Amino acid sequence: MMPRFYCLLAIIFVHNTLQAEIFDLGGMYTQHYRDGRYADWGKYSRIGAQIAINRVNESKLLGEDKLRMMPENIIDYHCWIENVDVMVKTLTEKPIIAITGAECSDPAVIMANLGALYDIPIISYGANASKLSSASEYPWFVRVVSPSETYEGYLIKLVAHFNIKDIAYFHTTDAWGEGANRVVQSTAKKNNINIIKKYAFARDTSQTILDTYIKELKTLGIKHIVITTPTPDTVKIFKAIHKYGMNLPGNSLYAAELILDNEDLDAVNGSIGYFAPIAKLYRTEVLDAYINDFKLYTGENINIESGNFIYSALSYDHIMLIANTIKLIKNEKKAVSRNNIQQFMKKVNFEGASGNISFSPGSNDRLNMPIQIMNSHGVNIDGKMNFVQIAEINQKTGQLEVYNDKILWPGNTKDHPQ
Repeated sequence: MMPRFYCLLAIIFVHNTLQAEIFDLGGMYTQHYRDGRYADWGKYSRIGAQIAINRVNESKLLGEDKLRMMPENIIDYHCWIENVDVMVKTLTEKPIIAITGAECSDPAVIMANLGALYDIPIISYGANASKLSSASEYPWFVRVVSPSETYEGYLIKLVAHFNIKDIAYFHTTDAWGEGANRVVQSTAKKNNINIIKKYAFARDTSQTILDTYIKELKTLGIKHIVITTPTPDTVKIFKAIHKYGMNLPGNSLYAAELILDNEDLDAVNGSIGYFAPIAKLYRTEVLDAYINDFKLYTGENINIESGNFIYSALSYDHIMLIANTIKLIKNEKKAVSRNNIQQFMKKVNFEGASGNISFSPGSNDRLNMPIQIMNSHGVNIDGKMNFVQIAEINQKTGQLEVYNDKILWPGNTKDHPQ
């Protein structure tokens, strides 16, 4: 009897082992910008993704099945369009079920088109160009952030809240920058704000050219500046603002991107008092669990209002989106394939670290993402950027709620510009 018993156990063990699957993911993440500068936020997005994979596997969210993203399946694409087609094709030829990361809008548009060409889902945690909203145009793409209209629209509403009527506007001519341009112009018109000087330029424009633009603004006496450019260009603009002494009382600055830790001190000094929108994290059981996982994984202290941590939480959620999609597919007794992930990924509804993740029909956009507006107070004594929340979007009314007493303005003053 005993040999037969052990034989039966062995058969059961082998059967269960054969039933378990490993679902491999590919990654398009930014570790370094095109100019070689280290992208601090890119490091934290990869941390968030790996913590999510660990959480899925350890919690047995998928039963005995596992998620995996091997280092050889992660590509540093530098937040740039060059060779993105080759990189995506390389990943599609591997046995992966989806491509993750895709956080920069211009290359994400290329990835989204290639996703349809190669029948592979593209899951983004950060690309918010307006054109990526369309599920009919980009059926293999989905993102866990809101579109550009939400971010830049509220930034201009903040300008209106401060009763500022004339602004200068900087934007890039990539997919994201052009989308932001449409939003800024439309929202400015609705709020009777005049864009009296506009500068449109390619990503990675030289410091010399941007210096020339800021110098011209100073000559013209324009005091209020709105910037919707990627982080490297935003940093250069702030360096120019510092160079020409434009960070002073009476002026105001607004930008779509947070500049992060370890940035050039000239850029930090030029950016003091500026405003930037970003996702807001509310303390929930899911976020608390993620905070604990993050501490154990990194050994770092947590500031849930830091850009790096917020990006890591969004990245965590875009991996959890894949896991919950797989769970939904398996509940429907279907095979986990690229096609079925594409069919089911916009049907999920779950609580992520950054809040509820769900999608409206016909859209690639996350519904009702909480948003806040941060105000730069320079750097802390440890050299890290100090952003303070000064406004948030009321989730019930959609209105902008501003906490004026928390604001630090350019020139290190608490006085509202006249």
